[in-house]
Amino acid sequence: MPGFTSFPFLPLIHSMLLFFTAAPSFDAQKELASPLSAAKALKKHELLFPTLQKPPFDAHGALKASDIVFAEVSAPSLEVGLHLGWASAAFIPIVCVSKKGTTLAPMLKDVSKFFIEYDSPADLATKVAD
Repeated sequence: MPGFTSFPFLPLIHSMLLFFTAAPSFDAQKELASPLSAAKALKKHELLFPTLQKPPFDAHGALKASDIVFAEVSAPSLEVGLHLGWASAAFIPIVCVSKKGTTLAPMLKDVSKFFIEYDSPADLATKVAD
């Protein structure tokens, strides 16, 4: 995507709350939670996957407490859009992640300057950890 900017802040900070949002139809456990939780470089951070939480879960409160929001934007989702709006309004940095070859919604460049394309869950974990 034009305007791609790397996100160099992750290794500089000791511990952060990282909020990972994805469409409810997305297999967040297999595609996000398992590979990201296994990444050694991310072990010092708290990873939060709202689609995997049991109700009642205060996604808005958890997002507002987050240091960075990662949004899996390969598929359109009202839930992800809501999370992006909350994060943008709260000035929380947003990193959009998508499967390589995905056509992204143009509005994403209005809420984020940080984009990561990935080939596989393992590739995503490596790129987020870097």
